[in-house]
Amino acid sequence: MQKLWATLGLDRPVPVGLDRVVRLLAAWWVPVLLLFGLALYLPLLDARPLRFEEGRRAVQALEILAGESWWHLQVLGEPYINKPPLLPWLIVLASYLRGGLDEVAVRLPAVLAVLLGAVSAGGMARLLAPERSALAGLAAGIAFLSCAFVFTKARLGETDTLVTAFCGVAFLIWAWARLRGRLSWPAWAGVWFFLAAAAFTKGPIPVVFPALAIVLVPLLLKLWREALVAGLVVAASMLPLAYWAYINLAAEESGHWTSEMRVSGRELPANYWLKLLHLNQVPVGVAYTLPWVLPAMLLFKAEWRQLLKSSWPVLALALYAIPWSLFVLIWGEARPRYAMPAAWAIAALAGGWMALRWVEGRLPALLLVLGAIFVSAYQLVMLSVVEGRTDWQLAYRAKVEALADTVRALPEGPVFLFWAKGEPDHDALAYAGRPLQLVQYGEAFCPDQGHYMLADTAAAETLAESGDWTRAADIGGDWMHLYVRDEADCPRGR
Repeated sequence: MQKLWATLGLDRPVPVGLDRVVRLLAAWWVPVLLLFGLALYLPLLDARPLRFEEGRRAVQALEILAGESWWHLQVLGEPYINKPPLLPWLIVLASYLRGGLDEVAVRLPAVLAVLLGAVSAGGMARLLAPERSALAGLAAGIAFLSCAFVFTKARLGETDTLVTAFCGVAFLIWAWARLRGRLSWPAWAGVWFFLAAAAFTKGPIPVVFPALAIVLVPLLLKLWREALVAGLVVAASMLPLAYWAYINLAAEESGHWTSEMRVSGRELPANYWLKLLHLNQVPVGVAYTLPWVLPAMLLFKAEWRQLLKSSWPVLALALYAIPWSLFVLIWGEARPRYAMPAAWAIAALAGGWMALRWVEGRLPALLLVLGAIFVSAYQLVMLSVVEGRTDWQLAYRAKVEALADTVRALPEGPVFLFWAKGEPDHDALAYAGRPLQLVQYGEAFCPDQGHYMLADTAAAETLAESGDWTRAADIGGDWMHLYVRDEADCPRGR
């Protein structure tokens, strides 16, 4: 390895000019990371139409803004129990700041979570390399911001970035307090708060990432009282989630919720055992952490002999990143994003290694500079070529804006939705700007109130046969339609 380093010139000192620039930036590492993260992920946040699960979160927020309960989420007038409510709450708060619910309000919590994740990962790296703490903070933050797990999710109004940041902050509070001998009730309260926030965002599964380290490290060090307290804090962090589940889930609905949390024992995919021959999603998950998993491994290797002594933070980060990642990437319904919380721990380890090895060769500087350049180039391409600019996005934008204009012109009152083909397009329906009430197939089409109904094209024949509604407008061509109640054939309250 040393011969390879020498051949590549990586054993030489960092160029003086680059060293000065990096150390100058490191002296202001927190504002540098905040500005860098904002420059990467905030511009043109509303350029791309809503996608994936963003529309569902936006529809939940619309229901809250219309006066529905914050604790009993709804989607299209029906109870929604698949995910806890913290993200829709934050979207609502962002909409207050924005003066309305739009793409920026939906995505802003995720962007702010990424910034929190970068700064907290930097804070953890400082604990690993106190002699070059500022450099460690800068390096870990850039590693986090340029990790594929992060830059593929940073501009999406989904739960992954939030739980990654919340879990990381909880771990940082614990590690900082433990290193300084201040692991008292205020520190445990902070750990509890952020673990509870993570659980209240996506359920209990992401909490396991930091919880393994917080509980297992004192057990390995034979500190039984600390391990007991840690276990109690982790258990108590589930209480807000448990309360929400209690008031929302009837006994017959619990199976649906456990299925959504991926803990219900669904039938394994037909090719599951074949996938296990290459560890299912593990290779993809590892690829999402490159190149930062490599310096993280080098730090773990360097501190191997001291893991149960002075280097216990390195052991704790390894316990954070590795065991639960392997589990969630191997099980039957694995997706690479399930391991995203591990990116925080990997970034902290990588930042610590780069700071500790900064004067020993050029590899740390090379990784740091290339990471910053790569993510900057990636975002530049996305913003200038992809975000809101592809033919499909432009066509979709025209459709949802037509939907928004149509619904905006309607008077106050209920607006119904009849969607006959598959699951409703929540991303599109969020642009209605007001709650819609879903009408199921076979229900009476003469509700007690309401004068208007939106329907997809597949529902047109059914509505025509009912004789109760008249098509008033086509939206986005033959994509969606507005129907008006025929008062003669369908008097209200019939």
